[in-house]
This record gives sequence, C-alpha cells and structure tokens, in this order.
Amino acid sequence: IVEKLFRFLVVDEADRMGTMVRQEWLAVVERRSGGLMRATCLADILATRWAPRKILLSATLSRDVEELHMWNLHQPRLFRADESKSKEVGIDLHALDHVSGALSLPSSIRHTVLAVEQKFHPLMLYLKIVENDWKRVLVFTNEKESSLRLSILISRLAKSKFTVEQLTGDLFGNRRAKVLKRFKNGTTRVLICSDVLSRGVDVEAVDCVVNYDLPKNDRL
Repeated sequence: IVEKLFRFLVVDEADRMGTMVRQEWLAVVERRSGGLMRATCLADILATRWAPRKILLSATLSRDVEELHMWNLHQPRLFRADESKSKEVGIDLHALDHVSGALSLPSSIRHTVLAVEQKFHPLMLYLKIVENDWKRVLVFTNEKESSLRLSILISRLAKSKFTVEQLTGDLFGNRRAKVLKRFKNGTTRVLICSDVLSRGVDVEAVDCVVNYDLPKNDRL
C-alpha cells in the first residue's frame, strides 16, 4: 500500500464485515497506511497524517457505539437515504452510549414479527403467501437442512398452485444462475435460501422477505 495514494477505505456490508474486523485485518490495513499512528507529542499532532477516510455502507448499519468503536472512526457522520432523497444525520457517539443495538433501516421497509409455535411455521408461511397473494417471496433459513425441509413442505402445501425452489451453497455457476433467473422472471414464486444469498444479490419487486428462523443477531 502506498500510503500517500491510499485516500479512501470503502467497506460494503459493514455490519457483517464488522465481525471480520475482530480478525485484525483492519489493523493491518491501517498500520500499512499510517492510520494507526499515535500522537505522543505536539509535533505528532501537527504532523501531516495520511490516514484514509473510511466509508461504511450497509442497509442495516448498527449505531451501537461498541460496534462502531472497532472501526477507529474520527468525527463520524451518518448519512441515510430513501427512495426520494438523501440527507445527512448528525450523530453523537456519546449520546448513543445508552442505546443497545440501535439499528438503522430504510424507511421503505415495513418490519413485522409473527410469534407462532415452531410446528406451525410452515403452515403459517404458506397461509401468509396465499392470503396476501405475494407473487415473489424470498425466504431465508439459518441452515441448509432447514431450507430443504421447508421447500419440500411448502411445495406439498402449494401442490400445483405455485412453484417453490431452493437455493443453497451447493449450487454454483449456471445452476445457481438459472434458479435466480426463474425467480426474477416470476416463474418461481417462492425461493427458499440458506444464508448464502443473504448478501449482494439484487432482485427487483420482491413482495416479501422472510427470516424464517430466529436471527442469531438480537438487533433484528
């Protein structure tokens, strides 16, 4: 890394990458770029420093001060965007000390929690799909085996009413692309996935996204 040329560090999916920060990759980058220089005297404070600006991007970025502290941010600013406009939101990290797991979600997302006995989960999911007449439903499960069981159950409940497919980490290349294509063009109405698809895939006009299993992160 040429420190004078390294001006910006852009981190996508920053909430997830935060767990990897603990593996010390950020410390290595900052050390190589001069970002971890400590001021021990007035001369150090006045000296020109080449620490890169950090840009953290995420649809669900935590505002928990403990989570943000690991990024070594200096005078951080928070920007939130919706479909029609974007604006800067002032943020005081000290004011967030009392907030446990504060979470920023886009204003266009409506978040609903259904409390149902576990044995009724498949039936409730099927009923909600039919009741709301959702044409494109994306379902996430925590485990591959769970996605397989659920895809079989929903397929049997749906019979020939609509198509259900499963997508896991076992699918690669053309097979995975074909499954996604069928879901995007509406041939597949319900796509049940393990966490492999939870990041970095853009599907337009999804009617509902379902976290079928309880999230491991209590912020959600």
